[in-house]
Amino acid sequence: MSEHGFTHSYLVEERICFAKLVNEFLKNDTDLTELLPLNPDNDDFFHVMESGIVLAKLVNIAVENTIDFRAVNNKKNMNVYQVKENLNLAINACKGIGLKLPGINTQAFIEKKPHLILAVLWQVMRLCLVKKISLKDCPEIMRLAEASEELHDLMKLAPEAILIRWINFHLRKVGVDKKVNNLGGDLKDSVALLHVLNSLDKEKCPSGPALGEEDLVKRAELMIKNAEAIGVPPLVRPADITSGNSKLLTVFVAELFNTRHGLEELNEEELEAYEKFGIIEDDVEGSRDERAFRFWINSLALEDVHIDDLYEDVKTGVVVLKVLDKLKPGAVEWKKIDKNPNNTFKKGINCGQIIEVAKKLGLKIPGIGGSDFVDGNKKNIIAVVW
Repeated sequence: MSEHGFTHSYLVEERICFAKLVNEFLKNDTDLTELLPLNPDNDDFFHVMESGIVLAKLVNIAVENTIDFRAVNNKKNMNVYQVKENLNLAINACKGIGLKLPGINTQAFIEKKPHLILAVLWQVMRLCLVKKISLKDCPEIMRLAEASEELHDLMKLAPEAILIRWINFHLRKVGVDKKVNNLGGDLKDSVALLHVLNSLDKEKCPSGPALGEEDLVKRAELMIKNAEAIGVPPLVRPADITSGNSKLLTVFVAELFNTRHGLEELNEEELEAYEKFGIIEDDVEGSRDERAFRFWINSLALEDVHIDDLYEDVKTGVVVLKVLDKLKPGAVEWKKIDKNPNNTFKKGINCGQIIEVAKKLGLKIPGIGGSDFVDGNKKNIIAVVW
């Protein structure tokens, strides 16, 4: 019970799935032999999370090299100060990679508050699950483009949206007149997932016997067995599928995609178009700067600000203006700013204000104008943010 007299509950099925997921992500980590594997069937899960070590490890899987593990206290019988150092490091890193942690601090882990710990872990593990579900890491996602869509449009899709398109792609491929609109209730009868699995491997994943099963739990059990037959780790239970829990179904579908997406490889002509588009980053130093500055902006915890792509997300001018106003409150005259600019002209006015405010703050940015932000000029955007 909280100090205000409220109690916070959590879903046991999520704790079970998340524990299995942690075990799967970190099964080969020799630093964690004293802590893992977690027992998904009891609350030891929350005790293991108290040290901050597992959370730090998960952050580095989500976004490589976010935390220098040499700074993490990793030994038996740590005192409370060492534990807090670990937790502060991990929580700040979570904020740096863009996670939203309102009201969550080290005490949530030390006091083992399940609902808060699970809220943090879900965000981190979601990033771990979907990190490769992007056009940059999986060029075959080009196959999921809709009519008249360009690669830029695909790059803007959230991983969950890509997974929904992927499911519908395989449903069309096997001639099934069914469309999925979410990773929740639309999947709980296992029908769509059975057809996707059959599309991926007809021999190992026959859909007929399961589709003929009227008991939804038994049908889900057969569907999960099909998934395991092609290498999908056993992270969810039949009841997790039939519950329609969107988090648990996202875990299942993401692991299915990561195990075998079944999208045809690009031919030479398509691969050339992909490379010309410039998704493959050849400016290593520029890429590192973008990542560092993206993390920094996310760590500022600005209202309604989360950066996924620095160069794309600054084009409206609003994000950079919020950063400038954070550095010196009152520096931005918000009455002059359109917070939802819907055309290039309005974006240009906002970005012009970036330059004006930056000069007032004493930043030296010769030869850089507001149009550099609207146009996505990488070199000049990095210069101003630096």
